[in-house]
Amino acid sequence: MARLIKMGPEGHTTIELDTEEAVAEAEEIVRIARERGQHILEKRGKGYEQVDVFNPQAEETYILVPMAGG
Repeated sequence: MARLIKMGPEGHTTIELDTEEAVAEAEEIVRIARERGQHILEKRGKGYEQVDVFNPQAEETYILVPMAGG
């Protein structure tokens, strides 16, 4: 089953994309994440690739929030 995983400083959130409502919610989350300059990655084979277009059929899609380190 496809899922969206948002990871950030406050933890992570997983949305199972098993309904039209969940897909619509995920599309909105991805849109906002892009506006904020966050990275969208899709699982492809054994690795992950940064993507520009959200694919609700992808096994896993990650949103990574850039973090400042020091």
